Amino acid sequence: MNADEQKKRLRDQLYKANTIYFWEYQGAGQKYTNLAYWILSIFSGGIPLLFLWSVTDMTVGSPVFLGLFILSTSLVFIGRYLFAPDKDYCYHLTPMGIHYTEQDMIPEVAYKIARGFAWVGIVVCIIIAFIFGPLAFVGAGAFALMSFGMTNFQSTIQEHEVFFSDRPILFNLVNDTMFRVDSYT
Repeated sequence: MNADEQKKRLRDQLYKANTIYFWEYQGAGQKYTNLAYWILSIFSGGIPLLFLWSVTDMTVGSPVFLGLFILSTSLVFIGRYLFAPDKDYCYHLTPMGIHYTEQDMIPEVAYKIARGFAWVGIVVCIIIAFIFGPLAFVGAGAFALMSFGMTNFQSTIQEHEVFFSDRPILFNLVNDTMFRVDSYT
């Protein structure tokens, strides 16, 4: 039996084992991760507005400022909820170890919008190819390939495992990390 077969056998045993305890966690991650994501999103969304406001002579009440403010605000929310989304973790504790799933908490509407943009991109690339010929794909080739790849854009669930050994050792098969757990009570 080679190592891959042994890993598969251990995974099967872990997932078939009786669940002792089950819990879920929804959030950004560690203690200050949510705050850091918001600060980073506000900073990255506000930089274009502040830069354009400082190099031009627009006033706060002008329509250009209002348009840039709306764009900047939407960039803040896009950056926070699409590029740094909260996670949904689902943990299962078994006698063999812990297995858990991780999923981004992005609404299904965002995936539908991305798939819609992909189909629009495909149609645009085909129209441009008919107008300008195949040389149009030299410039629009990346967008065409990206559009074809995004037509089946959907949420993915990642599965992770942590195995228990007979001794007080926890180990992860994917990145070969081990650590010892000792109790001095």
